[in-house]
Amino acid sequence: MLGWGAMSARFPDSMIGLPIRLAAEWRKNASIVESVRYTDHVSLRFEFRDLVEANAVPIKNQLKAEIGIKSTTIYVLHVTEEGAHLIVRDKIRLVRQAKKRAYPRDNTASSNASRTCLYVGKSESTASRLYQHLIEAPTRTYALHLSHWASDIPGGIQIEAFKFDDISRDLLQALEDHLGGELRPMLGKRGAK
Repeated sequence: MLGWGAMSARFPDSMIGLPIRLAAEWRKNASIVESVRYTDHVSLRFEFRDLVEANAVPIKNQLKAEIGIKSTTIYVLHVTEEGAHLIVRDKIRLVRQAKKRAYPRDNTASSNASRTCLYVGKSESTASRLYQHLIEAPTRTYALHLSHWASDIPGGIQIEAFKFDDISRDLLQALEDHLGGELRPMLGKRGAK
């Protein structure tokens, strides 16, 4: 067995050429990222007033029909009404304080938070995940749970879903994180769980 002295003597050797090796790895990864293209784009709009349990089945069916049962996407939810971000900000603070459900991180206190982008997400089962955001999810699942607090907000929610085929989870995560950084959504954290 090698002692600490023998092992530490090899560590300086591992630093030789490290920047060059890292740059090569980044170039390879950049090439992969640049080759990624989404294969389809789906745009949906729901009025907040319609996001109620009574509409659960039609909304679920519409999501499945438009997006598909199993599809890998990055999706963006936008509020459609000017000024609705103020109501969302106040309401999300109230429902988060009640601690009855798991909600995404509140970014509305940041001066950089968007006034229209509500949430950026990714999923490999997008119709199901969007249903959790719009209508119902288990109480401990981090979701928007809009049917529980947003039905009296004016306007609606615009969903833009971008489908990807044959994409790694790491790359999908990186794309979601970058888009979230650009759009600065009102709700949600960046990075994998």
